[in-house]
Amino acid sequence: MLDYYDVILVAIIGSLVAGVLVSAVSALTIHAGIFVGSLVAIVFVCDAMIRRPPVAASSEPHLVAADGGIDDSRVATV
Repeated sequence: MLDYYDVILVAIIGSLVAGVLVSAVSALTIHAGIFVGSLVAIVFVCDAMIRRPPVAASSEPHLVAADGGIDDSRVATV
């Protein structure tokens, strides 16, 4: 099953490909098609970053380590 952010990635790629395809079958230049497709992709990026940003799995985000934490049992002492 696709997650929300997987759908966003597919939508970004799809909008860019659609821009290229529209420019191939219409009078638009390839640059204009990619530009229009990228404008649509910006909407998806802003939605994923601003409206629904990724959140930490913990209910206390200040306790979540960025690197996953350190396992002290594997640290060698001399």
